[in-house]
Amino acid sequence: MKCVGKKGERLTQLELLLLSHPEGLRRAEIARRLGVHRATAGRYIDELSTRIPLWEQDFLVGIKAPKSHPLTHLGLLEALSFYLALSFFAEKSPFRFPEGAAAIRNFAAFIKDFTPALGNQLYTVSDSLDSLEKEGNADYWILLERIGEAWFSSQPVGIVYRDGEKTEVLSCQVKNIRIRTDVPGIAVDISLLNDGDEPHRLIDLSKVISVDYLKLEPGTALRSYKLI
Repeated sequence: MKCVGKKGERLTQLELLLLSHPEGLRRAEIARRLGVHRATAGRYIDELSTRIPLWEQDFLVGIKAPKSHPLTHLGLLEALSFYLALSFFAEKSPFRFPEGAAAIRNFAAFIKDFTPALGNQLYTVSDSLDSLEKEGNADYWILLERIGEAWFSSQPVGIVYRDGEKTEVLSCQVKNIRIRTDVPGIAVDISLLNDGDEPHRLIDLSKVISVDYLKLEPGTALRSYKLI
């Protein structure tokens, strides 16, 4: 994935990347995800470490968790809200998501110290998300991560999208990501300029083939192109 933008934007992208991977990432992987040389990624890591505390161990780099974690002040109603949202996500997930299930288990282990019953329910949710009854599709979650990074950093992207026999290259900005309620899956709300005909579209993540950052000149309009 090619990432463009000023250094400040790169540092923001790096911070978001590390926040989404509390287990840490190798420098080579960070460089790949940012679309820069490993030496350049190293300089970004060094500069980010002057702004927020980072840790580095066994060739992995991550963000240090604060000693007083915000979740220690989580109330029962807030915890229930998390449970309902995660339960709905697991129910509507069309594919297995082992990494997401692991994150829910970590949350469940924390919650169980305070409310064992809710912690056990969260373990059930994690098992459902990692169920062998669901089909595996690692690319689906990789694409979701890329789209999420583009959304959080407000970077324009080129999305190759295939719906039936029609393939399009959508030059757009991601405006929202939502769980579909009609069928299992995730929908992506995008904004594009297509000669004023269709400025907004809601696309199905399962029909996305690839996602790449775009480098646009100032004032360049975003357009979509249909491939026959």
